[in-house]
Amino acid sequence: IFIFPQEESAEQLLQTTIDLVETGSIGLLIIDLLATLVSKQAYEKSLEEKTYCGIAAPLTTWTSKILPMLTKYDCTVICINQERDVLNSMFPTTNTPGGKAFKFGCHVRLSLRKGRYLDSNYKEIPNNSESNFGQMTEVQVIKNKLTKPDRKLCKFTITFDNGIDYWNDIFNLGVSLGVIDKSGAWYSIVDKETGEIKKGNDGTLLKFQGKSNFLEYMHNNEDFTQELNNEVLVKIEE
Repeated sequence: IFIFPQEESAEQLLQTTIDLVETGSIGLLIIDLLATLVSKQAYEKSLEEKTYCGIAAPLTTWTSKILPMLTKYDCTVICINQERDVLNSMFPTTNTPGGKAFKFGCHVRLSLRKGRYLDSNYKEIPNNSESNFGQMTEVQVIKNKLTKPDRKLCKFTITFDNGIDYWNDIFNLGVSLGVIDKSGAWYSIVDKETGEIKKGNDGTLLKFQGKSNFLEYMHNNEDFTQELNNEVLVKIEE
């Protein structure tokens, strides 16, 4: 279900999300984005008149109403927001609109920032480079009520022609967790019991010179990529 708001106020749109969750048939709800919601009182006033509270008041009520519903109907809500400069601060600080109650109700809050640019070989290049293949995106954990707070920062890859490049992310995790064996410029999948290099479903020896050759094989063999991803997830759980 895709809703593209025209002249609806924040109160109307948030009530629509409550009605959708109450049907019991919604498992995932994404609001993109909170910063562009306009309260009813702001709609009814001209630009010359001041508006107080903004979307904080409707978001406070919405948060208190929808949180118990999410547990009851087994639903997850993802809210995308933007940062705004704090005007009365002496130092350069930012904040997210929506008030304190919404932030208190969130179980996880993540802050995404642009990292270093990448070339076609996934090597980091200066930010003033003229040609960029992709970039790293840094994710900072601002709040976490679901798991133990032992992780504050992670990264993932974005390429400008394909979006999130999960192949490169699986590869990086595989190397760091020991699922992919690295020896100089060679990368291979080794059977931990026999110590021999494994073979793919097509009989190819899973040993590649250079990261680009390994990634090319991952792109062309989705079953292998999925199996590698599963092994990485097992290692993370351990």
